Amino acid sequence: MKLDSVPLLYFKPTIFLVDDNRSFLEGLSLELSYPGLVETFTNPALALTELTSRKKTLVKNAFVEAINQDEVETDRTCFALNFQNILNTASNSDRFTEVGVVVVDYSMPGMNGFTFCQNIAHLDCLKIMLTAEADHKVAVDAFNAGIIDKFIIKDPESTETEIKSAIMNFVHRYFIDFSASLIANTNRIWTNNQYISVVNEWINTYDIARYLRSTDAHNKFSLRCSNINSSVKSPAIEDVELDFATLITRHYKVITD
Repeated sequence: MKLDSVPLLYFKPTIFLVDDNRSFLEGLSLELSYPGLVETFTNPALALTELTSRKKTLVKNAFVEAINQDEVETDRTCFALNFQNILNTASNSDRFTEVGVVVVDYSMPGMNGFTFCQNIAHLDCLKIMLTAEADHKVAVDAFNAGIIDKFIIKDPESTETEIKSAIMNFVHRYFIDFSASLIANTNRIWTNNQYISVVNEWINTYDIARYLRSTDAHNKFSLRCSNINSSVKSPAIEDVELDFATLITRHYKVITD
């Protein structure tokens, strides 16, 4: 997994798997070896009720605040990121119940995958629909209409591997998409190619399990990382701050606060 931008924060969200075939769900759950929560449903109606009633922890309005226009020389409304609220969210024990990716089968009794995804179109989670070859046109139409973000043709020899790859990519994309509209007009450090390159190196080398972006009173931007929940056999990184200048020179500083 290689980042092309750095989201405001990252952790392992919940994955929803919806398929009326229980044995397929069990096999897929084992194949994923996902370190976060995986919830499986054979009844699409129950899955829909649970998904639409779940409280969100990532709320865009909580991460931005208007700047007093008397303090800036512009006639446009300006917004700043509230890094304290980002930190609070990253520390919220409920954050892992945030559903980031939904994988749903198209052919199910009572409600097909197309209808299911239509009913969750207002949710920010990324949607993957599984289809048989015969349902290919339905899947293409759903993708073109923006109802789903990806479709995968079921194949006994490759489906589980393809789903795992798609989920791992979408887990990060979920946070990148969430952050995109919030950081469009903020500090350009976050979109600096050199910064992104070093962050990628750090994440891949130490198998970072979670991170968030922060700032201080001197407007120093940083990335706080941890691999404390990672299975990688490398030095434990409980809380490391990577400010921009430090990242570029490849020196890393452990923080104590």
